Amino acid sequence: MAMFEQMRANGGKLVKGIDRYNPENLATLEHYVKTQAKENAYGLETNLAVLKLYQFNSAFSQTAVTAQTLLKALTTCHTPTSPCPRA
Repeated sequence: MAMFEQMRANGGKLVKGIDRYNPENLATLEHYVKTQAKENAYGLETNLAVLKLYQFNSAFSQTAVTAQTLLKALTTCHTPTSPCPRA
């Protein structure tokens, strides 16, 4: 979990302000998504930034990362402390 916390601190800097939409940050953010899957963690803001970058830059889109992001969101939404809105 220590690696995830370190990446969370770094990823938090990347998703603030204009850097959020910088495609040069995509590789780092994608690595962060993969780390979430391995360490059973969740970073909502980073995941949203990755999906938004894919929306604006479809040439960089990776299906596996998108699937991991969406599956992580679905599994996180079903916990009592979920940041996701309930329908």
